[in-house]
Amino acid sequence: MERLTARLTDDDIRQMPPLSAPDRAALRARYQQVQTPAPSQPKRKPRSYISHALADRAHDLVEKLTGEINTRVGEGAVFWDQLVALGEEWEPRLREEMKRADTLIVVAGDAWGHTDWT
Repeated sequence: MERLTARLTDDDIRQMPPLSAPDRAALRARYQQVQTPAPSQPKRKPRSYISHALADRAHDLVEKLTGEINTRVGEGAVFWDQLVALGEEWEPRLREEMKRADTLIVVAGDAWGHTDWT
């Protein structure tokens, strides 16, 4: 604790004042109450985006990886280009899904990195 205090105060304060056991317990209880997250906030499922080059013929690998992640995290946790509907504008959809993703998974083969979308 002293090292943290010194670091946070640029060495102006190197030691915390001593606290009695009741004061320490009261401070700890007050801190724990403040740190309790609100139970009404639903937990958001993490989203992943898989980037691969079609020329690498990694379709089977990406499909298997998508299935594994969806099984463990929940259906719809992964986006890859096969989820773009027929006739849908694919460029805006890819950009939007990349922005929404928490994780980018790259399946890099010889052709990956040689297009605008990998």
